[in-house]
Amino acid sequence: MVKYFEHITVTYYFNAGGGLRYLRDVIRYADELSFFANSMGYEIVLSIDHYTHAVFRGGRRIYP
Repeated sequence: MVKYFEHITVTYYFNAGGGLRYLRDVIRYADELSFFANSMGYEIVLSIDHYTHAVFRGGRRIYP
C-alpha cells in the first residue's frame, strides 16, 4: 500500500490463482483499476486506487 496526498494505491500480485472472490468488494469500491500481465515475475498484477478526496486543478475537478 502506498499513500499519496489524494489517494491510496494497493497492488496485488498473483501467479495463476483462481478463486479471487474475496477481491470482489475491494474492486467494487475502487476509483481506478490497472491490470498488468507478466510483470515483475508475476502472471497478474492488479493495482487499485481509492481517492480520499476530490482534487481540483484550475477550478476543474480531475479526481475522482
